Amino acid sequence: MADNDCISCVHGYYLVGKECVKCADGCKWCGNIADETKRSFTCSECYAGYFMKSDGISCAPCISPCATCSGSSTNCITCGYGLDKRVGPPTCKCFTNLDDGIDSCDVCTGLCVHCIKPT
Repeated sequence: MADNDCISCVHGYYLVGKECVKCADGCKWCGNIADETKRSFTCSECYAGYFMKSDGISCAPCISPCATCSGSSTNCITCGYGLDKRVGPPTCKCFTNLDDGIDSCDVCTGLCVHCIKPT
């Protein structure tokens, strides 16, 4: 069976000649900046969990506890499991009955509504 000439690539790759080349980490859609023989690209869309950097052509990861973010790694759009986005600065806090941890939330015990981890 003969190889086919590739004319488009799956998410996360872009076409260089007849070959699919991986986009940079976090980039869902990317394309060539100049001509199709160069291996330089511009990212036009980031995967969930990444945001478009200020250069407008590359992605960077969101920082926990953000599940998704925009404009910066800590500007949360959505929060990770057990976390709630609060009014005010775009940060994530634990739901009621959950302990505010660094990267996660643990269930408080007994009749406690809010709790902290002992030091």
